[in-house]
Formats: sequence, structure tokens, C-alpha cells
Amino acid sequence: MTGSSTSRRFTRRSFLGVGLKAGLVALAAPAAARRALAGVDVPETARCWRAMGTLLEVRIPDLPEADAIEAIRKVRARVEEMEAAMTLFREESPLVAFNRSAPGTEVHVPADLARGMAVARDAMRRYPDEFTCFGGPVNAHLRRMEASGVDGAADLPRMYDLCRAASRLLRLPYSEISVSEETRVVSRGTPAVTVDLGAVGKGMAVDDALAILAAAGSRSALINFGGSIGVLGAPPHDDRGWLVGLAHPRREGELWATLRLREGHLATSGDYERGGYVPQGVGRLKPHHLLDPQVYYPAHGVASATVWRPTGTEADVLSTVQFLAGSESILTRQRDPEATGAATLLVSEIDGVLDQRALGGFGESCGGMSGLRRLA
Repeated sequence: MTGSSTSRRFTRRSFLGVGLKAGLVALAAPAAARRALAGVDVPETARCWRAMGTLLEVRIPDLPEADAIEAIRKVRARVEEMEAAMTLFREESPLVAFNRSAPGTEVHVPADLARGMAVARDAMRRYPDEFTCFGGPVNAHLRRMEASGVDGAADLPRMYDLCRAASRLLRLPYSEISVSEETRVVSRGTPAVTVDLGAVGKGMAVDDALAILAAAGSRSALINFGGSIGVLGAPPHDDRGWLVGLAHPRREGELWATLRLREGHLATSGDYERGGYVPQGVGRLKPHHLLDPQVYYPAHGVASATVWRPTGTEADVLSTVQFLAGSESILTRQRDPEATGAATLLVSEIDGVLDQRALGGFGESCGGMSGLRRLA
């Protein structure tokens, strides 16, 4: 656990920066201001640590400190367990072993990995044009693109060709993965399939973490996992909800808007999250990780998509889906009945001009949010 004054100074500075880069950050009034507002001493127990390649912050304003610390200890142990099962960055990972297994071989995996693969497979079934978990080879191509030093408009064909090389892998159907959550047996149909659960792992972890905090008796806790935010309810003495900031997609370290979150989950996908964005003009081109499913080239036209859903897993998936759907929104097409109740805030970019568009009631008093306020 982090709890010393040294670690707290580190996490406060680091978390703000990481949260903004990820798209969302939970903003807090100083403790003295909260106490003055409430007229009573309102303790809040908060801890932050590194997990799944980013920072995870837990804030519990409504439990005694000893109970809150014990609950956070359980959260940390649970997240570490999930990461060990689903990571691609440890040689001993069960997911790495699966990706090396012979096609058709039945592989017994931990329950977390089987669940994650089932979630990702279902998302591919529901959104075949916008979502894939066959990401290992794709990520390798993107790393190769960055290493190739693509620079200037003259290199666009080379970047395009590198993205095209991944198209066969992206077009593989969800049926290439076989998953049984009950028996925890998985298999793949072709050696071209390598699974990457980066689009679902954080959302699943937020859901499990909030369940632990609810079982401990909290009704107001907040978890911010690298910009995927989930809450159990509004903080004490402020029924408007938690103040959440949305990162500006083009001005590092600045906010685009704020809102109040009383329940549910927010997740953001943006073209600035990994490797920068692709500017629509000359200059250095840094390919981002969200590929247009039609041309297998870094998607243009949307700078970020922030989605509200009742669960973190759904928000994680739909933020990617809505980013790639763009103006042809899953919500406006009503293509997916399971997405009913979702809300999306799209920040589009045309000729360098940003425009904010709310879909499905985002920021309204319904859906667990209120008070959407644009800052820039």
C-alpha cells in the first residue's frame, strides 16, 4: 500500500498527469474546503499505486480509516491478481502462454483470463466493424511504424502500407476464439490470432474493485484507473456528485470540460493516448493505436470519445467503439439494444477545429451525470 508522505507527494503529481493523458481525472476540493462546506470533519482515505501500466487511485470518503485501508488492501490484491492473469508484458503470463499455443489446442486458464476473453469475444460479436481483441500483431505493427520514423506527408504511403499489413489480422472473426468460462478452457483457430485484452482489462478491474468497496460498506467511493472512472455514489455532503475533468485532446495538461458524476462509470478513448495523434497537415506524423476498421489506418475525424455506462467493462468497450464509429454513432443508429442508456461525448476535429457533440443525454441530469461545462 502507499501511505507514506513521500508516496502521497509522488502520487498526487503523477496521477494528475496520467489521468489527463488518459482522458479523465477526478478533481478534489482541498480537505479544508470540504470541511468548511459541510460544517463537520469529513475524513477521506485515498491511496494510489501503479497497475496495468498506469496509475490506480482509490478514494473512500465514508468509512473509518482502518476499514478503508483494509478495503483498499483487498482492492490492490484483486487488481494484481487480474493483471497477472491478463498481461502481455510478463513471460509467465497465462495470456502469453495462450498466444503461443498451437491452434486448436485446449488451454486451461485462470478464471480472470477466461472472463476477459469472453467479454472481448462478445464485444467483437456485437461490434464487428469497430472492435477487435486480436491486438498483439496490430500493436507490433504500430510499434514498427513508430520505430520507422515516419515523417512528413511524403511518408504517408509507407505508413498506410504498414497499417495495411495488419488488415488480415483485424478481419479475423470473433469465432476464431473459443471460450468456456465454466470450464476455463480456451483455444484459438489460427496462429494469426493473438489476444490483447487492453480494451477491457481496466474496466473489469474497476467493476471488481468497486464491488469490494461496496462489500466493505462504502456507498460513495471513487476509483480512477488511468482515466476509467467509476463511483458508488455521490460523496458525502455534495449530492451533485464527484467533480470530473475531461482532458483537452490537443493541449497537454489542460481540461476540455468538467461534469458531476453521481453513479456509474466514465471511460475515454482518444487519439492522443498512445503515441500522439495524427495531425491533418504536414509535420511529424505519430500514428495512434485506434485504427479505422475500413482502411486500417489511424482513424481521423474524432479526437476523443467519453462514454458513460452502468459498468466499467461496458464503458471501456464502448469508448473504443464510439471513437471508431464517429459521427455514425452506435447510439444514433440504435444498432445495439444493449447500449440503451449509454451516453457519449464526442470531440471531433475538422481542419484543425475541435467541436464537442453530446449524444444520448451525456451531461444531463439522467444517466448519473449533471453539470457538463465546457472550459475551452
